[in-house]
Amino acid sequence: MKTAGKHGQGWLMATLVGMMSVQLALAQSTSGTGGNSGSGAGAAGSSTSTSGQVNGMNQPGSAGRESRTGTAGTKGNASLLMSPMMQMLDKMKAVRKTGNPDMDYATLTKIHHQGEIDLARQGISSGQDLRLVTMARLQAAQKENEIEELDRAMKNLGSGGAANQAFTQATDQKLKAMEMDMQNGMNGKMEGTFDRDFLNVMIQHHQDGIDMSQSYLRHAKDPVLRAHAERAIANGKKEIALMKDIMK
Repeated sequence: MKTAGKHGQGWLMATLVGMMSVQLALAQSTSGTGGNSGSGAGAAGSSTSTSGQVNGMNQPGSAGRESRTGTAGTKGNASLLMSPMMQMLDKMKAVRKTGNPDMDYATLTKIHHQGEIDLARQGISSGQDLRLVTMARLQAAQKENEIEELDRAMKNLGSGGAANQAFTQATDQKLKAMEMDMQNGMNGKMEGTFDRDFLNVMIQHHQDGIDMSQSYLRHAKDPVLRAHAERAIANGKKEIALMKDIMK
């Protein structure tokens, strides 16, 4: 992974923090009052903290990297990174689907978001590139807010409704594809350095989330969940592009 030049790196980090901080602010704006206010404050604190680290990276002589002990070897990385993904997939497969696209999408997406949090924690603890670590911190905070949004939406969903066989079949097919990809070791995408392996796994995780959301939008009825899915697609595409920039 190449170290970005001072100006290019500054642009990348400004883009990263600006984009994800806006997403956090949007998520917090829908979190309401009372019990949710503390969580929103915590997420905002996370964003502020990482912004401070970003500012430090732009000082003269900074290479944009933090000295950290990486995880050695492709096999070690695969075990470390794929474990939370396999646990996530097992939980998603175990969900008893209702046939209601709104409820099933919210339930599965909550698990998928938690998988991203667990994966992000690996990046925070073992990542060597500070841009990656900053991104992982922001992603974890963002997904915590989105899980809260899904919880609120699920409480407002009515019970019952006609089962949608097409959505259920599409979801089952996606879960099988995710399982095959994981069993095949990310189809040769594990390269042996932790940072690149982490980014490859996170990019695939984002793409799976985009695919799930696109499938759901064909059958969505709940406006809150529809908006959640639309944001997931737009933000996921932006973050994939950002992660690919970090890998250059």
